[in-house]
Amino acid sequence: MKTVLGLLSIFSMALYGFGQAPSCAVFNPNIPIQGFTDGSSGQHINGEHFDTGSFQNYCLYGGPPNGNPCQTTCKTVVKYTIADTGETTEEPPYIGIHWYHNIQAAWTDAVATSPYGTGGNVTCGAQFAAVVRSCVLSGCSFTVAINGSSNGLGGSLTESNTPYWSSGTHQDTNTCAGKVAPVCQAGTAPPNPGDHPPGTWVWDQAACAWFYNCIGGPDGCIVPPGYTSPYYPPYPPG
Repeated sequence: MKTVLGLLSIFSMALYGFGQAPSCAVFNPNIPIQGFTDGSSGQHINGEHFDTGSFQNYCLYGGPPNGNPCQTTCKTVVKYTIADTGETTEEPPYIGIHWYHNIQAAWTDAVATSPYGTGGNVTCGAQFAAVVRSCVLSGCSFTVAINGSSNGLGGSLTESNTPYWSSGTHQDTNTCAGKVAPVCQAGTAPPNPGDHPPGTWVWDQAACAWFYNCIGGPDGCIVPPGYTSPYYPPYPPG
């Protein structure tokens, strides 16, 4: 009975988390947002056509702790607004007929991840462009795209019709350096398990956990399923 109670005591103490290794997530940085703004009042009596937005970059690290190479994920996201505001000028030689502006945007973004366990650098990024077509009549359509990018970078801007105005292509590159997980530190051994059979706490560096080494007692040592004698469950459990 003492052995069973001692085992329950270990599980209850696991809430305190002795010797737990920092994960690769400690390397996740806060990367400043890169903004962009473009605009023109061409063919406008008032107002303008414009774009405004930002590139938001992330470097995310995961994988096993304790000196193992982290898995690196590079992510870039584009957020933007485009608009054509106000009143346009008249279309010469037509009196009372004003230019019609159609504004569109094209962009790329990406998520790129290193092969698991390699810890290598990863590069990704994003591109953005805003384009305006000016037409004699409303409803003129056209398409705009950024083609041929790799991991969000290096694409070419293409338009189905000659644009009246273009912001040009903005590009932001995000490089996430490879990292190695922090090495696990033993810290202070867990408290005495009390009514558990006699034994000692043993630090297992590979498992990054304390194990209770039961050396026997009046009731012996009962090894629970899934664990190898003479160790009881890790502290904290995985």
